[in-house]
Amino acid sequence: MPLPQDLLRRLYTEPPERFVATRDAAVAEARRSGDPATAREIARLRRPTVAAWLVNLLALRRPELVADLTQLAEALRAALRDLRGPRLRELSAQRRAAVAALVAEARRVGR
Repeated sequence: MPLPQDLLRRLYTEPPERFVATRDAAVAEARRSGDPATAREIARLRRPTVAAWLVNLLALRRPELVADLTQLAEALRAALRDLRGPRLRELSAQRRAAVAALVAEARRVGR
């Protein structure tokens, strides 16, 4: 059975230094409620790196930024496939701006 989405969201938005304590409390709660299988599944979850934690936060709090970058990547692939130099230059500039916006937002949400 899949783990509850609210638990996963809580764990993976928790700052990495608090992940283990939060996970262990969730394991203990699952055991207390008589669900050893869920407790084992929760115990297998691993603490994210800081970079992964920031990406999780961005995906949850600013999905439109992630979607914009995904659409831009698709446009870049198409321009590269068609060997359109001017379009590639334009899209590359847009990519730099999008990545800069994501980095700025990651810094903001990471505080």
